Amino acid sequence: MTTSAAQDKLRKPLSLLATDPRGNIVICAQSVWDGHIAKYHPEMKGRIGDIESALVDPDAIRQSKARPNAEIFEWIAADTMQIRVAVTFDVIALAPHGQTMGKVNSAYPVDPIEYDTPNVGNYIYLRAATSRNSPQEREP
Repeated sequence: MTTSAAQDKLRKPLSLLATDPRGNIVICAQSVWDGHIAKYHPEMKGRIGDIESALVDPDAIRQSKARPNAEIFEWIAADTMQIRVAVTFDVIALAPHGQTMGKVNSAYPVDPIEYDTPNVGNYIYLRAATSRNSPQEREP
């Protein structure tokens, strides 16, 4: 998994470094946090822990319709805010096997009007039923 491109990503100042449930390392560069997430999704300020939780223990992972090498991680925070985190992987075919690296492109609250599902595809991962409700139980 370690390539020169991956090493270059790890040399940049990071807001977040996490491992998804499949074993992929996922980073959020400080420049992405400051230049995109905090700027265009101010509701996410102070929620880096929720973004990390979405990556480490997502309720679901879905295909991205906007980018062929990206996935959308979904998670519901303790205050019931539903969060989506868009992650682009170096080699999407290796993501199910935990053998690639991902980069957070965006993180935002789910707003049914502004951020509904047009760019979110099929489920590719659902967390096993636990004390938290599964995504199927929350959907209409």
